[in-house]
Amino acid sequence: MLGAVLLVRGLGIGSSMMPTMVAAYAVLRPRNVPDATPQLNMLQRVGGSMGTAILATVLHGRLGPAAHAGPHVIPGAFAATYWWAIAVTAVAVIPAFVLLRVERRPRTIAEHRRVRAPEADAAA
Repeated sequence: MLGAVLLVRGLGIGSSMMPTMVAAYAVLRPRNVPDATPQLNMLQRVGGSMGTAILATVLHGRLGPAAHAGPHVIPGAFAATYWWAIAVTAVAVIPAFVLLRVERRPRTIAEHRRVRAPEADAAA
């Protein structure tokens, strides 16, 4: 069960990375892309490191006090850590939906202008 959940989560993360990057670059002017590239790279690396650090801290916090209780405590510590991972993933859905709305807005405005432009030319 755990392997299946991790497989689906990994596929979801892998499938969302490229559209996220495309959406981030789509709203930039071409002259800003060279500045944005290292910033996005840094955000990915720092975010991944912080996520790993948070989960490692949660696991250590669960294992630390219970280390003397015996090996039966270890599965519970990992279960609590996985629930934290699920919670962090759920929180990450919020900016994903905001990004989806923001990414669609420029495209909708551009399509609206393209549709209205011939009418404006005909009226002039």
